[in-house]
Amino acid sequence: MNFAIKKNMDMQEQMYQDVKAWLISGMKKKDFVKSKQYDINKFDYWYRKYKAESQSKELGESNNFKEVNLFPIEEAKVRKVLEIESPGGIKITVFE
Repeated sequence: MNFAIKKNMDMQEQMYQDVKAWLISGMKKKDFVKSKQYDINKFDYWYRKYKAESQSKELGESNNFKEVNLFPIEEAKVRKVLEIESPGGIKITVFE
């Protein structure tokens, strides 16, 4: 692994640990950062990154859409008129 990539991964891991520690601490952000070797701007950057990644994971894990079958497709005497599938895997089918 490239040294720069490993260093960045170590930095991310450390900053995410600090963000989690701050969230649990209940301290004001500026007070928490005072004891660290970086400024509040750097902490804010990593906090926003952590928050965005966390939200992204939550959205990816939740599957709120369910297929609804009013009656089995085999029994339907209809024909498929339109089918649209997005690159993300969402499929919409319209029957006559």
